[in-house]
Amino acid sequence: MRKFFIISLLIVSGFSFSQEFLVRIPFSYVKQVKESPVIPIAFFDNSIIGIISADKINLLNFPYSPLSSFPLKKGELYIVYPSSYLEKSDAREIIRRYGEILLEERSAFLVNIDEEKANFLSSLGFEIAHVSMMPVVIPEEYEMSVYFPKNYGKENPIIRQIIDRITPSEIAQFIRELSGEVPVIIRGREDTIKTRYTYSPKNSSALFYLYERFQEFNLDSINFHPFRSESNIVATKRGLVYPHKYWIIGGHMDCVSEQSSVYAPGADDNASGTVAALIAAKYLSRYPFKYSIKFIGWNAEEQGLYGSAAHAESIRQRRDSLLGVINGDMIATEMTNRDSVTVYNGNRIGSIAMGDTFIVCNQRYNIGLRIGRSNTAPANSDHYSYYSRGFEAIMVHEGNFSPNYHSTRDRITAPEFDTLFLTQVIKCMVATLATLAQPIPSGAMYQRHIIIDTPPLGNGDGILNPGESCEMPIWIKSFSNYPLEGVKGIIRHTRPDTNVVFYDSVKYFGTILPNDSAFTGEDGFNLVVSPACTNGYVLPIELVIVDTLESTWVSPLNIKIGAPILSPMGIIVWDSTPGGNNNRKLDPGETAYIAIGIKNIGLGNGYNVYAILKSADPRFIILDSFGSYDTILKDSIKYNTFDKYKVYTDASVPREYPVSCTLIIHSQSWEFVKPFEIIVGEMGFVTDPIPDGPRRPPRYWAYDNVDTFYIECPEFEWIEIRNVGVQLPITQDDQTIQINLPFPFRYYGTLYTGQLSVCGNGWITPVYTTSTVYTNQPLPDPTSTNPSAMICVNWDDLYPPTGNGIWFYYDTLNHRMILEWDSVHYYN
Repeated sequence: MRKFFIISLLIVSGFSFSQEFLVRIPFSYVKQVKESPVIPIAFFDNSIIGIISADKINLLNFPYSPLSSFPLKKGELYIVYPSSYLEKSDAREIIRRYGEILLEERSAFLVNIDEEKANFLSSLGFEIAHVSMMPVVIPEEYEMSVYFPKNYGKENPIIRQIIDRITPSEIAQFIRELSGEVPVIIRGREDTIKTRYTYSPKNSSALFYLYERFQEFNLDSINFHPFRSESNIVATKRGLVYPHKYWIIGGHMDCVSEQSSVYAPGADDNASGTVAALIAAKYLSRYPFKYSIKFIGWNAEEQGLYGSAAHAESIRQRRDSLLGVINGDMIATEMTNRDSVTVYNGNRIGSIAMGDTFIVCNQRYNIGLRIGRSNTAPANSDHYSYYSRGFEAIMVHEGNFSPNYHSTRDRITAPEFDTLFLTQVIKCMVATLATLAQPIPSGAMYQRHIIIDTPPLGNGDGILNPGESCEMPIWIKSFSNYPLEGVKGIIRHTRPDTNVVFYDSVKYFGTILPNDSAFTGEDGFNLVVSPACTNGYVLPIELVIVDTLESTWVSPLNIKIGAPILSPMGIIVWDSTPGGNNNRKLDPGETAYIAIGIKNIGLGNGYNVYAILKSADPRFIILDSFGSYDTILKDSIKYNTFDKYKVYTDASVPREYPVSCTLIIHSQSWEFVKPFEIIVGEMGFVTDPIPDGPRRPPRYWAYDNVDTFYIECPEFEWIEIRNVGVQLPITQDDQTIQINLPFPFRYYGTLYTGQLSVCGNGWITPVYTTSTVYTNQPLPDPTSTNPSAMICVNWDDLYPPTGNGIWFYYDTLNHRMILEWDSVHYYN
């Protein structure tokens, strides 16, 4: 019946038999589709989307639905997933404004839409996947059911050692760097990755950041994989037994927000998945595996999976031996039980086995995740690019969808972002990948080292700094099931390099029992670092371990040179009388002493630090420009409280004016020239008493006991304008006065000009009134004299004769008007 209907439609519509149609076929007819003239081009929920020519449509002997007649414009077919926080009816309405909905199923839409409008949908929080019209590979019929693993097996000691090394602190630091929370050094310069949006110049910064991090891990190759006008980043660890067969772990490194070009932190979506690949590379690079591993940062995922699609297609064209893909996408949010994650493995038997392995590793290594499982392979992330081309692939995704998705709120500081949960997920992904790539359980490998840089040849801080000579004791471990005899270690360059010279490069360990460790002793390898070596430089060195049988095992050594990176951070003011007003703020017309904090974000300590303060602003006079800091330890901030700067600010400097300054910071042979700003006339923030206090626990007008389920109350910046603004002449009980509105004011759609009425009972209105009402009443109330356009700051029966008065200040620089009821008591 259905076939007859389709043929009739073709005849009535007058289509020629050269036309093609887009059709939907239920997934349960997979066997029939494989034997039919349909060209499958996408998996869509529980359906297959295919193309068939009009002259062959009468050959179909299974149910199908027509979606569109060709020609569709190239590049204009997308699968669109709405955010889980958007009602489906609202999502449908939004999509219809920009494209044609061809098919709608449970969680997705098939849409005919051009690329620019599809990208706009992405900026609104939709996930999009471009359908390339290339054939997809349909699973075999026997692959259609999911099997859960029953035997969890024993730990692999190498994998246990690998995942035990993974720490939340290093993961958090990678997230901070990728999401623009802290500056990083990229190509020798300080940079802050405020966005990784595909079409932003910062996307290239993120790519080079990943490139340089991969370089630190001594991998066998690191390459950019270009496509369109963008590029993926691909790093490889070569397998020792099957070097041409490989596994992939990756995450998309691009991101979007409502301000994509300017600020899109993308901490969860998807710095989290990208960092999973970084962590895997960092730790798996130290061990030998049978199979090769590729670590990938995919680009342009948010525009339609373009990066992974290009990479997967190149693999298909080369007929590579890709064994499987682990994709991490949004793996840092879990708001229910802090342990829930979902693995999407589709219904292809190899992908099901990968999902099995993920579940097994969680149990085998006692990671502690609650794993949900889906036999779908949704087209909303990069695993789909490989899965649809016939490769095995799984996606790991957080159990609760982030409410900060595709927004500037997607930061590591968001309360929903859980670094401990992210660490669990990454450990399980790394354990899964290591299990699949099969570590080689033999030989001896480097474990750890310490730096002994005793003066006078070093500074004694335990960090390998430029110009130092040090001893480097090393621990190694045997992974063999037999004793290793006559073991010696040789430290050598991996390439010619003048930054490090060895003077004692051979150490003897003797016999090492199975699974035992050995130590060089404190008299370790001796090496000297060039004074010209730069901060963060990764020494190109490795440890070669040899036994009497001349078996050889090579361990790359990830040793960075530590040097300080110093930047101004914060200011403390001493403005005592007679030169100042003693409010600990730098105000116009004051002479004051100031201490400027310097933060060390480098890898080494800053020694003999001093700084020179400069400014070209003639109204900001520096009377003492020198400040000394002595030692600033890495990851610390220090102020020059014992050798302060002295400055004078002219009375003509407006309030809250940022004075441009430069701090020239010196530390031994290092110099940092850092522009920054000093705010003159900054509004004071109330610290004592707390507004609506004091009381214990403190409460706020915007936060009260009904909100106690929050982890902590918000910290408001309560501005103090007493003695800065003008005290209003409200000195009696129940008094209302008028002041001029300094600018037009729009309130509930009405534009007000002229006067502002201020009532001592805690409210204002942009209309003239003499009302002094002090009891709360419904608004609007046409039966009363109360104005409807009231702004009720603290509407109550207040008594202005007590307290510190009511103050008004118009901040012309920042175009804001401030009113303050300063400790005005209730009438009693």
